[in-house]
Amino acid sequence: MNTSTSRQTRAVRDVTLAVRSTLDAVSALSVTLSSYIAQRLDSDTKSAIELGITEALVNVVKHGYPAGDVGLVELQYVEYPDRVMLRVKDHGIPIPSSKLQRTGDVVFHFDPLDMENVPESGMGIAIIKASFDDIDYVTGELGNTLTLIKNCAPRSDG
Repeated sequence: MNTSTSRQTRAVRDVTLAVRSTLDAVSALSVTLSSYIAQRLDSDTKSAIELGITEALVNVVKHGYPAGDVGLVELQYVEYPDRVMLRVKDHGIPIPSSKLQRTGDVVFHFDPLDMENVPESGMGIAIIKASFDDIDYVTGELGNTLTLIKNCAPRSDG
């Protein structure tokens, strides 16, 4: 079991937003989410959350709903005193388990100084894993749910 998601702490903020599965819609959702992300977070933590969730949302559109199919993408943002949880739900094509396992602990397989040979795709799951402290993915009859946890310093006001 995923220990981070089983912690029992009262949420400070809980917001759920839903959009159609288009790149324009998830782009707007990412911008909107940025205004909800805890202001108390340092810029590196906030940037990691924004990068990781944007990548997750784009992956849903590009891989979950290929060939222009359109569905609904739901994003839940829950802020706790010691962490931020984001949950992405959709009914598209699930992430193949082989892709989830393949990234393992090795994040990137390229030389960042050789810009001509940096891959243009295939790094999404690695970017998501590098952006969050804990990741859980469940797929079934009720759709796909990606839960992302980013630990952060406890709030000083409560």
